[in-house]
Amino acid sequence: MSLLTDFELDSLFFDIEEHVTSSSPSKPPTTFHQFTELPPELRNEVYKQYFIEYSSTEPAIKINAQGALVIPPISGSSHQFRTETRGYFTSYLHNGIANSTLQFKAQVRNYDYKPLQARLCALSAELSVPKQHLANRTKVSFIGTFNFNNIVCWVDGYLADSIETPIFGRVEPDLVTLPGLGAVEMFSGSISLVEAIRRYRLEEIESQNSLFWRREALTFLEHASLIGYSTGMREWCGLGEEFNMNNTNEEISTRVFETMAHWHHLLGVGAKMKPGKQRSRMNTHGVDMANVMYAFWCGVMGYR
Repeated sequence: MSLLTDFELDSLFFDIEEHVTSSSPSKPPTTFHQFTELPPELRNEVYKQYFIEYSSTEPAIKINAQGALVIPPISGSSHQFRTETRGYFTSYLHNGIANSTLQFKAQVRNYDYKPLQARLCALSAELSVPKQHLANRTKVSFIGTFNFNNIVCWVDGYLADSIETPIFGRVEPDLVTLPGLGAVEMFSGSISLVEAIRRYRLEEIESQNSLFWRREALTFLEHASLIGYSTGMREWCGLGEEFNMNNTNEEISTRVFETMAHWHHLLGVGAKMKPGKQRSRMNTHGVDMANVMYAFWCGVMGYR
């Protein structure tokens, strides 16, 4: 079958009733209710042309916070269209991956990476593409609230097996840049939470210089509280009776890492604010906290 010309393709969607009754014949058509009555060959040609244009204008596939693919509008119009366009959408994915043009932009809610991980696993199986290959093409933006348990679960999984539980790149507008440090975020960089936990475990601080560690950690938490970046304020900064030198290294390190994670989270929130006094104040506090964090790690383990 020969390809349709642009004119012939456009005519398929010509609104005959509107053309007859409209006082301005030049008004563009809006609907074509008889599309499903066209022969399958013509519908397939429309789908083919649609996805050719779609691939040139939509180089990124979106994945929502529930892990669902945000499919093209034509595929979501009805169950019939979704069924009939499935093959074209799959081909679009295959071609984009083969040509290194396809990217995924995903939302992660409350730092729960599992819906995204499950979706990439499913795509890997369906497309016969290694999951790591898909993960390398995925960038995320965070929505929702701070959830330290989800964050620690993600970091622990990554440190145990970075292929099975990957860390994804960030969508550029979400990145925060601080003077002298460049782009700063929770999961990558010299003062990221991932790097802090990795170094803590690598140096086996819990079995070495534990008294020194607790003193430095409590001092860090106190300084963080003064800046305003401690989730528990005075009670968790060694200034109250509930938290002191009698606590274990594990208890203190958990509070240290939660404070660091909370700081990274607030930086991300500040990056999405409109320019103004509040955003400026958060940026200033962000730089102050970065200096406190860097000094802490330099002191306890020669962090350079």
